[in-house]
Amino acid sequence: MADTTYTEVFFDDFNGDSLNSTIWSTWNNITHCSPCELQLYMDKNVEVNDGYLTLHTLKEDIIGGATNDMFHYTSGWVTAKDKLSHYLGKFEVHAKLPAPSATGTWPAHWLMPQSDQCWPMGGEIDIMEATASPSNNYHIVGSYRWGTECGVDKQILPGAAYPPIDQPIIDFSEDFHTFAVEWTETELKFSVDDFVYEIKTNDEVIFPTAPMYMIFDTAVAWFMPPGPNAIYPATHIIDWIRISQAGI
Repeated sequence: MADTTYTEVFFDDFNGDSLNSTIWSTWNNITHCSPCELQLYMDKNVEVNDGYLTLHTLKEDIIGGATNDMFHYTSGWVTAKDKLSHYLGKFEVHAKLPAPSATGTWPAHWLMPQSDQCWPMGGEIDIMEATASPSNNYHIVGSYRWGTECGVDKQILPGAAYPPIDQPIIDFSEDFHTFAVEWTETELKFSVDDFVYEIKTNDEVIFPTAPMYMIFDTAVAWFMPPGPNAIYPATHIIDWIRISQAGI
């Protein structure tokens, strides 16, 4: 089968000193998946400078969130919800991830449906997520989460990994890499630097039926806590993002 030909429909290389507010929003004093994540998302942890979007993850004590709890980490969350969404296409992110020495960090680039469907019935496409650990291979995980009833995820976690376990370790903090997913009516192809390492088909799963928007964030995970030797602050640096579509 011939490769799909795509045409760029959106590109952001984060020039200037602030996010384009017509496209992106940030979370401030908001939690996500508490207590499975340990951070409080703050505006101050999101920086645009020198052509990069940087999410800073800091070890600091702060009281906040909806119930004024104590948090020991802050981080950044950027979303295009209610502002920019697409149905089908190729979604690419050129990024450098936190160092493996920042154990516990959980960077992610993902897509969520711009619809009122309850999770995970509208689907969740995890273009890239990883958990930094100096004791393990630093694997990138790409996965698709879906279900036929609210709150019941049929994806067997953690999804597919790159590089494979028997391949050399890659430190994704040393250089920029392109993390991508191609979403067609019949396939989801997950890739790193144009190498496709996972394919899901509509014979296996129920695909999204609504446009999806992008999220970039860095969580701190309870399932792999930072530990006493973790080195913070950590940075998750995004150079550019591109959205392309076929048949244009």
